[in-house]
Amino acid sequence: MKIVINSCYGGCSLSPKGEQRYLELKGQKSYFYKQSEYNWQNGKTEFTRIDNIDDVPGLFFYCTTYDQGASIPDYPEDIFHSCGLKRSDPILVQVVEELGAESFGKCANLEIVDIDKGRWFKIDEYDGYESIQYRDIDDDWILAE
Repeated sequence: MKIVINSCYGGCSLSPKGEQRYLELKGQKSYFYKQSEYNWQNGKTEFTRIDNIDDVPGLFFYCTTYDQGASIPDYPEDIFHSCGLKRSDPILVQVVEELGAESFGKCANLEIVDIDKGRWFKIDEYDGYESIQYRDIDDDWILAE
């Protein structure tokens, strides 16, 4: 069973290109927004759609699965969070295999780990840096299938 972990401090996430490819493989469209106006700065909050994937900033972007317009007055709805994906998701594994470093979020270094069927494991994390811990059996451990 292949799983994805983050092998650096920061956190497990996909880049804009990684999120776009993941959603494409799921048969969904992706739309990216960034905050362009700040309430604390000028009394107005606004988010602007970014149509060119290469213009999406590495941090502080929002990916949605439907077009909410060129400009919206509040946080986008239906935000897709790649950090919440199941690590054994075959599509996530495919995206990391296909795109390599281009799939890594701004503070991520994604790695694919192959776990033998029948092994109990869990992902151990400290400050975003993850490793695999193995054990024979325990309620908190996951069995590779």
